[in-house]
Amino acid sequence: MKKSIFLLAILSVFVIGTVSAQKPFSGTIVMKTEIVGLEDPAEVAQTTPDITYTISGNLSKSVLLQESASITSIVNGDKKVSYTVIEVTGLGKFYIEMTAAEFEEKFKLFDFQYEYLDETMEIAGYKAQKVILTVIDLETDEEESLILYVSKEISSDDLLNFAQYPGLKGFPLRTETELGEEYPGAKLIVEAKEIQKSSKIKAYEFLLPSDAQNLKESSPEIKRMFGMDPDE
Repeated sequence: MKKSIFLLAILSVFVIGTVSAQKPFSGTIVMKTEIVGLEDPAEVAQTTPDITYTISGNLSKSVLLQESASITSIVNGDKKVSYTVIEVTGLGKFYIEMTAAEFEEKFKLFDFQYEYLDETMEIAGYKAQKVILTVIDLETDEEESLILYVSKEISSDDLLNFAQYPGLKGFPLRTETELGEEYPGAKLIVEAKEIQKSSKIKAYEFLLPSDAQNLKESSPEIKRMFGMDPDE
């Protein structure tokens, strides 16, 4: 009898620990963007506004506010579909949809290679592991590398990243990108400066706005404004 109780206690601890470890993250992450390594102060001042991510499990929404427009990216990692919603003052809201099939076709042209290192960094109170990403263009053999710091406390699989970093396990809390030969030694750094957990985030927050127009079905004039082929 005592042996059965003892085994039951161990099993209970294991189950509770497993459920706790698998509990999806729900909350907001504020990302700060800056350019480092430039000598000209005017160039350094040209940084991107903060980007706020809202995350619930494998759903994410990021919002970038600009002077006369806002860009919202909605990603559904479970269905592998994304929407980019562009709201322009005086024009309204327009969206572009990317389906799982379209992402699959797009990523056939590239090879994403991830090297997970032992180095870690604490970012906004979360442990993040260093990853070197090398993206190879399979048509030209050109390579591009960047450094990521990913946290498995935010996401332990690759579903949140499928639209940008397919196959990457852990959510990127910091990215470092070299600006290239034009700006030697300069880097674009995007890093989480604030992470807040919240149980109040609802699924409807990740729905496509009902008043957004499909950009592919818009007038030729609107398509031209967004750099699209009017005949598409």
